[in-house]
Amino acid sequence: MQPQIRTHKGMKFIGIEVKTSNQLEADPTTAQIPKLHKKFLEEQIEEQIPNRIDSDLYFAIYTHYENDHNGTYSLILSSEVGSVKEVPEGMVAINIPTAQYLVFTAEGNTPQAITRTWKDVWAYFSKNSDYQRTYTTDFEVYDKSFPDQVDVYIAVK
Repeated sequence: MQPQIRTHKGMKFIGIEVKTSNQLEADPTTAQIPKLHKKFLEEQIEEQIPNRIDSDLYFAIYTHYENDHNGTYSLILSSEVGSVKEVPEGMVAINIPTAQYLVFTAEGNTPQAITRTWKDVWAYFSKNSDYQRTYTTDFEVYDKSFPDQVDVYIAVK
């Protein structure tokens, strides 16, 4: 499936963060993302986030890229909020500006479908593409109503 180009409005989020890299994530003994997902779900982090907009959605935000997909980055599991004035202890807030994205859709059992889709993203940009990744902020949208489908938004110019 070909990715779709979309402009997405700016949004505000509150959530929990981990700093990692694709190299660390490739090794199950050093992978941080599965642990963060487990904490987010088991500790019901989203229930602790004030001013949530949509309780059916949660987001995995990739930001603070060191350089490209080979460097470190931050992952924030979060909920979209109306305000970031109240940030609970142990959580972070992030504002994402309006930007243009290529949207890839992961279908199937997660996390395998997500891993496959990120490999598709890297392959797409390794070829001659009409778009370039900006490595500013990318995100995955998880909709509880559709657990076997995740949209992956990649910021482009």
